[in-house]
Amino acid sequence: MRERSQGTLERLLSTAVSRSDLLVGYLAGSLLFALIQSIIILLFTLFVVDVEYSGKLWDIIFILLMVTITSVGMGIFVSTFAKNEFQVVQFIPLLLVPQIFLSGVILPTSQLPGYFQGISSVLPLTYANRALRDIMLRGASLSDVSTEIGVLALFAIAMLAAATATVRKT
Repeated sequence: MRERSQGTLERLLSTAVSRSDLLVGYLAGSLLFALIQSIIILLFTLFVVDVEYSGKLWDIIFILLMVTITSVGMGIFVSTFAKNEFQVVQFIPLLLVPQIFLSGVILPTSQLPGYFQGISSVLPLTYANRALRDIMLRGASLSDVSTEIGVLALFAIAMLAAATATVRKT
């Protein structure tokens, strides 16, 4: 958003850099900091709060990487519609709150009304939640949660493609 409002985006898009290259660059830069935050929270949860888990730590980190890529891609996509930075901040609760309540983080999706279960099935956090629960509680491996990983990868690709299609110069 800031690059668009300051004219940097227009200058970047007038070079040989494609829109997708530009967005992959933003994704990589944002991903680094988001992944560091996620790993700090995970390590605090596991080793300071002492939450027990069954699966491999690297499998958990991989799922965190997948959900982080998906979330950053979604953030980039949503920011293409904002007119200013304040609007980007306003979009965050609109994306996060439904996912938190409908993804099974608070209440199992099987206990939701049918129409909410349908909505839940199209939210990326639902698949991340399933994968993390299977790995951390049941000791599942990445191959056991390959469906969830595939869905998260599709979400990430779709969000990046949508952001590429909707990014505008001004």
